[in-house]
Amino acid sequence: MYSPVLYPNNAQIELFSRLSPVLGVNPRVTSYADDFGVCSLDILHCTDAMDAGVSFYGTLGLMGHDLKGGCYEIVMGGYERFPQIEAIVASCAFFVMRDKWDCSLGNVFESVISMYYPEAPMKHVMFYYPYLWHNRLASLQVLGTPIKVMLGIPISQSELEYKRRHGLSALEDLFDRAGIDIFDINRKPVVK
Repeated sequence: MYSPVLYPNNAQIELFSRLSPVLGVNPRVTSYADDFGVCSLDILHCTDAMDAGVSFYGTLGLMGHDLKGGCYEIVMGGYERFPQIEAIVASCAFFVMRDKWDCSLGNVFESVISMYYPEAPMKHVMFYYPYLWHNRLASLQVLGTPIKVMLGIPISQSELEYKRRHGLSALEDLFDRAGIDIFDINRKPVVK
């Protein structure tokens, strides 16, 4: 059952009912507000049904802040030993809501991970298709509105520089060959 701290609107309730069964089990919702008192947002937290050591987090209501490319929601996963992933997702959402940052395919929110884990090799969040769920989020609609769900993937500074030089497809190829663990912000970068 949806039980955020704040009263949810109909879109948030429908999004919760569509997103939570895809992301995992034992859903719970936490409300976040930015440091400036300008924005607030609910974040869904689900445990991965296949691995209790992994959690998924998703925004509930970012879609209310229409961007040039449409309506978006952000999801991201991480090992339970990284509890601040939830706050990282909230921070990404606040940058979209307050500062109009673009969370579409291939865009990177720089230094967001570093705000919470300054020693981690992964520093930034890059947005990608939610491939983990085999197109189950590709045609998501809430109250008749199409929603683009973007998966946040942690990347290092060297990987960001590689993407800038060679493009998203080249970085994808490196990630595929290396079989990166997108849940581990302490993984070794695939680019030195």
